[in-house]
Amino acid sequence: MDVDNKYIGMNEMKKRIAVAFILPCSLMCHSLYAEEDHGLKSPPPPPPPAPNFVPNGFYVTASAGTSYLEKQRSIADEAYNGTGIVSYDWGFNAGVSLGKQVDLWRFEVQMTYLYNDMDKVFDIDQGNQQQGVWYGFNVLRDFPISKHWIPYAGFGVGGITINSSFGALSEWSDPTDDTSGFVSNEDSSDSAFAYQATVGIAYQPIPEMRLLAEVRHIGSSQFNNWTQNSNKLESYYQSTLFNLGLTYYFDGVPKHKPTPPPPPADHALFYLSLSGGASYLEEQIATSENGVAGVKTTFDTGYNVGGSIGIKYNNWRTELQFTYLSDEMDKVDDIAQGNKVSGNWYGLNLLHDFPMGSAWIPYAGLGVGLIDMETKYDGSVYMQTASGSEMVSLDNKTDTSVAYQGIVGVGFQATESMRIFGEYRHLRAPEMKSTVLTNTDGYEYDLKTAYQNNLFNIGMSYTFGM
Repeated sequence: MDVDNKYIGMNEMKKRIAVAFILPCSLMCHSLYAEEDHGLKSPPPPPPPAPNFVPNGFYVTASAGTSYLEKQRSIADEAYNGTGIVSYDWGFNAGVSLGKQVDLWRFEVQMTYLYNDMDKVFDIDQGNQQQGVWYGFNVLRDFPISKHWIPYAGFGVGGITINSSFGALSEWSDPTDDTSGFVSNEDSSDSAFAYQATVGIAYQPIPEMRLLAEVRHIGSSQFNNWTQNSNKLESYYQSTLFNLGLTYYFDGVPKHKPTPPPPPADHALFYLSLSGGASYLEEQIATSENGVAGVKTTFDTGYNVGGSIGIKYNNWRTELQFTYLSDEMDKVDDIAQGNKVSGNWYGLNLLHDFPMGSAWIPYAGLGVGLIDMETKYDGSVYMQTASGSEMVSLDNKTDTSVAYQGIVGVGFQATESMRIFGEYRHLRAPEMKSTVLTNTDGYEYDLKTAYQNNLFNIGMSYTFGM
């Protein structure tokens, strides 16, 4: 029994020694065989890490959007000599920043133009506009969550200069004792300390470019916003901005070869486009049918925002377009008064692209459709006459008219699906109803005018199915 066990143990030990010697040899031979390219391949190396899309270097940012200016309650800066309250329509803003990125931190100087139409003064539909400039220094922090998406937040300090225009007179009414009257106004301009908080998210399609959407809140210390009956009234500025923008990095990132335009597709592709920018509404001369009554109106720079949905086939595009337009009146009969002209354009456009063999693609087109415009004059305005001036009634009027537009622009093909563009559009309606004028003798006149607006826009389009 002892001999058998000893024999079995020796055999088991020999087997283990053989396995321990043969297994490493076979693995070594397999490796050498694979290296001689006999059809057996080593596992592929792991893919390189995703590139870092948070660059370092100088950059410039352009942004624009809509703004909500909070109601301003004003009171004289000394013994009671006046008080007031002003509410505002939604306005617009546009600005630029120049900064430097250091890892996840950004340091920038910024300037923003701000504009809001007055909605009501003393709770009465009247007033003109408030506009100004924010200039400040911002510190922002990026929080990358993926290769392309980068939320961020920041804070800024600086100053703000505000110009307020109420028109020559503002009406007030006190229902508690059934009294009413007018106060005289002067345009006011003042500067104050200001601050802002910023939150947003950026999409970085290529290393040197970012598309951003952000919310900014600007607040100020006390400033003079109204000169009423020669008394200065003070208030605070609080505005919330909702913006879209574009950032370009000059250095600190790998140079990116621009994406060439995709070859013409042999089938139709759908696309969606968003755009916005400034508008310049040309002077309107509204007259009655017999020409015996009329009024001339000039305008400040306004804004527009809209979208299109279309079909692209080869180098042709057909699209349905909607645009909201708003333009504040500057003067009515050469007197600072009036309110605004605002409304919508609905149209069908036909456009043609002109590829140049690069990422830059000029284009041009025509459109036809309808405009639906409301003209607001604040009820009563002063008009120039041979004997001086007189107050007449101008009713608010809404009218729909056939309109057409011409379009020229240039696009930058950032990716196969995404295009960033800048364009000019001239929108015209040959004739539309403007207002009903009632003179001091009680005679009424229907006034008509031509509508001609020049739009300077930037935007982005996305093509589906590329």
